[in-house]
Amino acid sequence: MGSGVGRWRGVADEQGGLITRAQLAEAGMTRWSVAHRIESERWQLLSPTVIATTTGELSDEQRIWHAVLHAGDGAMAGGLTAATLAGLKNWHRDEVTVLVPYARGRPSPLSDVRFVRIRRSLREVGSPPRCRIEPAVLLFAAADRSERTAQGVLAAVIQQQLASPEDLLEWLERLAPLRRAATLRRAIEDIGGGAQSLAEMDVKRMCRSFGLAKPTRQVKRRDADGRTRYTDCEWQLPERTHSSARGGRRLPHGGRALGGRPGKATCLGSNRPHHRQVHSPRTA
Repeated sequence: MGSGVGRWRGVADEQGGLITRAQLAEAGMTRWSVAHRIESERWQLLSPTVIATTTGELSDEQRIWHAVLHAGDGAMAGGLTAATLAGLKNWHRDEVTVLVPYARGRPSPLSDVRFVRIRRSLREVGSPPRCRIEPAVLLFAAADRSERTAQGVLAAVIQQQLASPEDLLEWLERLAPLRRAATLRRAIEDIGGGAQSLAEMDVKRMCRSFGLAKPTRQVKRRDADGRTRYTDCEWQLPERTHSSARGGRRLPHGGRALGGRPGKATCLGSNRPHHRQVHSPRTA
């Protein structure tokens, strides 16, 4: 009995305190022992096949373990769930995404869990088990309704140095065919070329579409308060420099904007136009 207890505890400890009925049986626990612990509220029955050997509300990690164990062999966290486990910041979602091998069928529903059946063979990493961050974000970007959100998560992954543009492009080929693959490829290439935001990506595409000169990005400047700022884009023209300043701060130079009212320019790429300060300092 003691060795059986030691076996199931070791398995549960590796799974955030959760364990399946099949794993308990393999460790030598009888149905009656399991039922007694549940009835005495020492354990929690989370679903017909998954049991928590702890009490109280589940942590985020335990919720992921619950969803993965409920889905069965070969299941792993995917989408933004996997990306968050890999270290992606500011993209957390309460809904847990789990990738399930297509051959297993669709698991019974769980609250706040999205099961995605996939035919692709992906290797699991980490604990709780998840797919690599590259296929995680690419599959999410392909499935999300918003193209802007899709581009935004790719930019975040690259900016936070969790994946390189080269690796994402390689995975884009490996996952083919993939919805909106051409759009995702352009976004990755733009980010790899130095774009730091969706607005900068919009400007680059505008220049490409209309045959305009490409701007210089992320030029270090000081604003009127003496603080360091970085311009989104600058165009070097014969007599002056036109810049789009980040964060709506006026830099300590007078002049007119690229278009519209003096000192203002409409920022591209949003559903509702907004304005950012621009400057045109005189050359020496």
